[in-house]
Amino acid sequence: MTDGQAYIIIAAGFATMLAVLILGKEKLKLFTAQFYSIGFTAKTFFVFLVIAALPFTKYEIVKEIAFTEIARVVSFFFAGGVIGYYLIYLVRLLQRRRLALLSAEQVGRFCTLFRWMLAGNFILAGLSKILFPAFITSFFKTSGYSISFLYFITGVEILCGAAMFFKKLTIPASAILIIDMAGAAFTHYHNYFSRGIPGPLGNSVPSLIMQPYLITVLVISLQQLKKRNNPPGTEVHFLLTK
Repeated sequence: MTDGQAYIIIAAGFATMLAVLILGKEKLKLFTAQFYSIGFTAKTFFVFLVIAALPFTKYEIVKEIAFTEIARVVSFFFAGGVIGYYLIYLVRLLQRRRLALLSAEQVGRFCTLFRWMLAGNFILAGLSKILFPAFITSFFKTSGYSISFLYFITGVEILCGAAMFFKKLTIPASAILIIDMAGAAFTHYHNYFSRGIPGPLGNSVPSLIMQPYLITVLVISLQQLKKRNNPPGTEVHFLLTK
């Protein structure tokens, strides 16, 4: 898949979500929420299957399985949809209106799906660096980083990915991974300006599409923590209907 195709798919997911939220009726919105829920569940299940296969195969095979065209299309389309949701939410927030789509129960379900999906993705990324070091070592050296820093990043991704399974650890884990993914994007642009390595935005896409999910998990977890610390009746407002 080319960079241009990836951007088109992200834009398609973005535009579809805008159309559903702006023009769609309640049944269509409910169907969209269910569609995304099923899609994220399937994507998460697929990632854990790949993790289970890691010790028994070669990196080239893992790469072909984990980054098939279908998997990429789904990832980019869903990321575009989540970004579209954020845009409409922010517009409604500026208008002092709520975005009527997800109930508190649905928000909790999506937060859980995001946590498990992120856990799988980052554990897969970290384990791949351990089991197949050759594919990432050259990139770190080219980027001017030491092997020690590679080990550090590998540990961060595995530990923070595992922490996503536990609600109490979600806030620090998601905050650290947001910084990690921002650092990955920075590295690609730094390589472009200092070393002439092409495609900084295209190379940053995998890290950038993780950010909407990480931010969602962080914000919802913070508001759930605030709700637990406040008197009964306090309502979580992020992405919720009244």
